Amino acid sequence: MNNTNLLLGQHTNLRRTTDERFAFVAALCRDPELTPADKVIAFVLLDHFSDTAGLTMMSRSAIIGCAGLTEKTVGDASHRLERRGWFSVERNLLRTHAYVPTWSRLDEAFAA
Repeated sequence: MNNTNLLLGQHTNLRRTTDERFAFVAALCRDPELTPADKVIAFVLLDHFSDTAGLTMMSRSAIIGCAGLTEKTVGDASHRLERRGWFSVERNLLRTHAYVPTWSRLDEAFAA
């Protein structure tokens, strides 16, 4: 089983409404450790989220094109979102990465 399948195995309910996606971004925006660029990247990833797969598959160049940010900024933001626990990221050699939102952070953010 590859790591993407491991990431998928963590999620039983893959479907997410637009309201849930925006609530996730709203919760993420409350994280004082994230930069404005981090929040843009999170929005791009959620905008391209696949309900079927339960994740976003995007290359860094595609994210750069959507966000209008530099490669370094996108890389830094991606790592910060992962370190802060907002996304799980499975990187691969083909340069298309799997980004899985950590939906439980949504519940944590609004419980605080």
